[in-house]
Amino acid sequence: MTAFEEVYSAPMKPKHWDSAARYRRTERRRSTAMFIIGTLFTITGVFIWFTDSLWLGLTSIVFGLAVVLGGVLSWSQAHGSDGSLKVAVIGCLLFVVLSALMIIGAVVSPEDFDGQRGPLYAVIAGSLGLAFFGPGLIVLIVKLVQRSRADQTRPGKAGGDEIL
Repeated sequence: MTAFEEVYSAPMKPKHWDSAARYRRTERRRSTAMFIIGTLFTITGVFIWFTDSLWLGLTSIVFGLAVVLGGVLSWSQAHGSDGSLKVAVIGCLLFVVLSALMIIGAVVSPEDFDGQRGPLYAVIAGSLGLAFFGPGLIVLIVKLVQRSRADQTRPGKAGGDEIL
């Protein structure tokens, strides 16, 4: 076999396939890191809950779960999953709950936030979280409802008109 035949007989793949595979590997690594970090925050939150403060523990647990869901979302988007919007809604909902817990914890148990920063910082951070993730959650829910309605009216889908 000549050198020419070796080069042109091998299956050729487009260059963008390599970059797509590299992107998926990078997203898998990031997703795995987010999953591990979120799990550590959740475990730490459980420890804080049982040893020191209910409100700080709950805040850490919800943050850890939101980070884990962010990793799941990143993984599913890298693979083009249709369920990624649902995961985004759940993750955003967890961040809304986290923000509310920060405000509630600062009001109900301000002594948990003693130190160099007082409970005012938790209220500010929680308010900013609600201001960002609250409308984001509404937008994601509207998008999810619109997508589900479009899927129901699409021919060949359950609930839509069937074309025979």
